[in-house]
Amino acid sequence: AELDKEADMLKEGVIKFGETHNPDAVAQHLF
Repeated sequence: AELDKEADMLKEGVIKFGETHNPDAVAQHLF
């Protein structure tokens, strides 16, 4: 369940940051 929660946060982060950010970079910031 925790992994699902983190995955949702990752998705929300990508949506918030938009196309200008690299999803991999966003993931590194979250993890």
